[in-house]
Amino acid sequence: MIEMPPLQFAHTNGIRMGYYEAGPKTDKPPVILCHGWPEIAFSWRHQIKALGEAGIRVIA
Repeated sequence: MIEMPPLQFAHTNGIRMGYYEAGPKTDKPPVILCHGWPEIAFSWRHQIKALGEAGIRVIA
């Protein structure tokens, strides 16, 4: 089974939103993966792993 990075949280406008982040923080913009309803961020697990391992910062 593919492991997910640790779940992180952002607080804005009175809501708490969870997200996953992988790959190095660089000057380049990250790849943002947005799921639709009724999916969850876990559906991006293969892409998160591959992009992070390729040295690309990804947020889902």
